[in-house]
Amino acid sequence: AASIELKHVLDSAPGNAEARLAMAETSLALGDAATAEKEVRRALAAGIPPQRVALVQGRAMLALGESADLLRQLNDRALPVPEPEWSVLKADALVTLGALPAAEALYKSALKLSPAHGRATIGLALVSAAHGRESEALASLAGFLHAHPDSADAWLASGEIYARASRYSEARAA
Repeated sequence: AASIELKHVLDSAPGNAEARLAMAETSLALGDAATAEKEVRRALAAGIPPQRVALVQGRAMLALGESADLLRQLNDRALPVPEPEWSVLKADALVTLGALPAAEALYKSALKLSPAHGRATIGLALVSAAHGRESEALASLAGFLHAHPDSADAWLASGEIYARASRYSEARAA
């Protein structure tokens, strides 16, 4: 429903940068990274400051499999993402490229800045599980879920870790 409303706004005001950003965020949330990336470009062309769209742009690049380019832009500070999001986004990109130790360090760094950061907690748990530390990962997620029981991403990560450990009844419960 939100995307339909945004399309109506953009039909009547195609240069509305705020609506373009909202459409990018909505598209990304719905799994349409290509549309999100297009809307980010349109929002920038309509005059929205780059720092307002940088996180959505980075998430879209990650979803489109552009991890190497994302890392380059983050390292060059061409993508003005603030901390702790910068560390989390970079860690997510490193995970996709198989650089788990570097990703783990960045997730930990982000959690020092923001101890309740969802994506950092989930990313660190998944890296821990990939290193065979399933109990540590599940304990971390359980603590996070206790404080944030509505986090679908944390429940999904928990279920994924249980399933990888062949603990299927617990995976279904998660």
